[in-house]
Amino acid sequence: MVASRSLYACVILPLSGSLARAVRDARSASLPPGIEVPTHITVLPPWRASAGEINALLAHTATVGETCSPFEVSSGEIGTFEPISPVVYLDIARGRESIFRLHRQLKAGVPGADFRFPFVPHITLAQIDDDAQLDAVREHMADFSGSSLVTDMCVVTGPSLEHWSEQECVKLSGPGSR
Repeated sequence: MVASRSLYACVILPLSGSLARAVRDARSASLPPGIEVPTHITVLPPWRASAGEINALLAHTATVGETCSPFEVSSGEIGTFEPISPVVYLDIARGRESIFRLHRQLKAGVPGADFRFPFVPHITLAQIDDDAQLDAVREHMADFSGSSLVTDMCVVTGPSLEHWSEQECVKLSGPGSR
């Protein structure tokens, strides 16, 4: 149960293995010292939500998790959201349709949520206003290829877009799960 104040909420897919390690290494140069962002794919982007909406999202996420089986994702090409946002990311080569399906299912459970941009499955490598650092991240990850098994999805909340805490993770336990 979430307290009664308004927070930001989103749903992520935590990643592991060589893919997570490579992304962590690429991010380390662009993050302030002491800050670590777990490697993930955001499947439902952040929005301002009431406590009631977050509690409903927690319940809905658990229900969706029961319908989806674990799936493999692999990294694709380097992309950017420039000039709209100073973001460099890894596109998703394998697992895109599973991510889109999860996104649609989760979004259906939050009808009041307002998402500013179209959904693009990706793994953020850097989000900084420094062209030289963005170029360095692009170069560092240009030839990278990696994969991860997605087994969980997590609801995270925070008072701002910079400070997050995990509320609850659910296993993807749909048909064919181990």
